[in-house]
Amino acid sequence: MTKYIIIGLVVIVISIIGSILYRLETLATKNEYLNQQIKNEQVQNMVKENVISKLSKEKEYMNDLFSQREIKARDLEVGLNEQIDSLKKQLEDINCNIPQSVTEQLQSNY
Repeated sequence: MTKYIIIGLVVIVISIIGSILYRLETLATKNEYLNQQIKNEQVQNMVKENVISKLSKEKEYMNDLFSQREIKARDLEVGLNEQIDSLKKQLEDINCNIPQSVTEQLQSNY
């Protein structure tokens, strides 16, 4: 009878060890899978960071272009306004005498 108890205990111990080894193998497989997922996510994050960096640089470039264009437009407008003021002053000094015959001719019907 003690022989059967010892055999029973050995079977139980072997079963427990087998169960632990099976669980350990399952956990190792799951760990490998999760590590691979982590590597994939890290690669995706690096790609996304590169895209974000590129877009940020393009945004800065476009903002610089927009600022330069705005400054040029403002300077051009100031220059044109100065030219208009100068031409208006020049026209104020010009006396234009239109002969009466020309005025009558322009007012007549065709």
